[in-house]
Amino acid sequence: MDEMTFTPLGPELLSTKKLALILDCSPKTVQDWLYKDRKNPSADPLPYYRVQGLVRFKLREVQAWVERRRVRVSSVGNL
Repeated sequence: MDEMTFTPLGPELLSTKKLALILDCSPKTVQDWLYKDRKNPSADPLPYYRVQGLVRFKLREVQAWVERRRVRVSSVGNL
């Protein structure tokens, strides 16, 4: 009988700690982003969910949020 191999899909919702690992920052940095937006709401806050008091993130939504912060370099002549 052949063995079946399963590829882990990963959790749909990520904790602050797991998101920080993915973004290569500290969990405190992620918490600071959330706190900053609660104090001064922006038009494009870091998307998150509250699940029974826990903060959780959807990776694809955070990836889109990060992509919207991409710095575009203008080509203003050669120096």
